[in-house]
Amino acid sequence: MGKTIISVQYLRGIAALMVVYFHTKVYLAGYAWGVPRNFGYSGVDLFFCISGFIMMHTTLGRPVQPASFLRNRLLRVYPLYWLLTLSSLALYVIAPSAFIDGSASLGHAILSLLLIAHFDAPVLRIGWTLVYEIFFYAHFALTLWATPHRRLPLLCALIIGLVALGALCAPESPVLQTYTHPFLLEFLAGAAIGAAFRSERFTQLPSGLAILCLLAGVGLIALGMERRGGDGFSRVLWFGSGAALILLAGLVFERRGRLFASRWLHDMGDASYSLYLTHPFVLTGFRQIGRRLGVADGTALVHGLWVLAAISTAIVTGWLTYRLVEQPLQRALRERGWNGRETVDRLPANAAAQT
Repeated sequence: MGKTIISVQYLRGIAALMVVYFHTKVYLAGYAWGVPRNFGYSGVDLFFCISGFIMMHTTLGRPVQPASFLRNRLLRVYPLYWLLTLSSLALYVIAPSAFIDGSASLGHAILSLLLIAHFDAPVLRIGWTLVYEIFFYAHFALTLWATPHRRLPLLCALIIGLVALGALCAPESPVLQTYTHPFLLEFLAGAAIGAAFRSERFTQLPSGLAILCLLAGVGLIALGMERRGGDGFSRVLWFGSGAALILLAGLVFERRGRLFASRWLHDMGDASYSLYLTHPFVLTGFRQIGRRLGVADGTALVHGLWVLAAISTAIVTGWLTYRLVEQPLQRALRERGWNGRETVDRLPANAAAQT
């Protein structure tokens, strides 16, 4: 159980980098860039599939108390998120013009800190995916009361029931829309892969199947980029299915001993949660500095170099935040007995992830 699943570790890093890359289109919209950035949009869907996989894979085959599971997950997600949300609130008060949009009312701030769905995205807007994560954890905890072989069927019933309810009732409330959103199916797909991964038959899957899954996954995401029609079932069909196939491909490659070695991607997997949460601050800073320096008036080459500098700075900032803030913070929680002992494949950095 303590052995790191390298393919998942790599995909966590890749998912975080995809989100950062996509967000250069949002935060640095005025800068020309010759390479399409829409494909990074699917990084969130990959995160959701990974989260479902991790939760199912690491809880099967061992007793897990629902309360202990929830405590560990909340202590894994909230501390760094709270720190950066409070930092975002402080910056909003000091320099509201630096924000693309958002609000900072007391009620909004409290609901944002708790990661409870409400009328708007969280103050730290990237946290909208964490709202889904926390909701999924709550439902997954319910399945831990069941015997291992009944967990996946119970999770299917809970999630499919919620999504079906949303599809039938078409609620107008943003809260109900969130808690019945088809995104939940991506967690379920990952959980199903997690259950299958523990089967002896999984080791018999051929490398050729992994290649087909990888090509099909990339193809679905590419088609989704062209046909994306909102964030409902259409997105889950293209991006969610593509992400699940890519996850499956990576796991088969690893089981067959065909996975390449990359220390850098491994490190990006470690730092993925910090990178995910901190990159909006970096990109916002580059947008503000770019305005003052007149970078937008430069040539396409200048624009490209500016975007590359923003991405590189975001990566370095995410890594430093992981080493200097997130890692020591989690270590301190464990030393005080507030959080269970973790390994990277047991309680991954969110997974959360997340655009």
